[in-house]
Amino acid sequence: MSDSPELTPKEQYHASLYKDPRQLFRRALIHKLSFIIPSATLMIIWFFTRDPVHAILGYGILLYQAVHGIFLARRGILTTNRVLTKYESKGPQ
Repeated sequence: MSDSPELTPKEQYHASLYKDPRQLFRRALIHKLSFIIPSATLMIIWFFTRDPVHAILGYGILLYQAVHGIFLARRGILTTNRVLTKYESKGPQ
């Protein structure tokens, strides 16, 4: 009998992200800040100008980031599930 199928390149990449937790945290922090900083800047501009376009854009950026994050989390959970299922199917050797 042959072993269970090997991990796909996407699954290998996903599994490799967890090898360096500090790097993973740093990348996640930079990604989140890339949305928070422009949004906060637009909200500060709105505070001084009272132009609603700045507030709408500021909240729109955060809304986009939240919705996009939900879809990425779903994909990540599915990929992690596939990796763990393949790992568990190999069983003790």
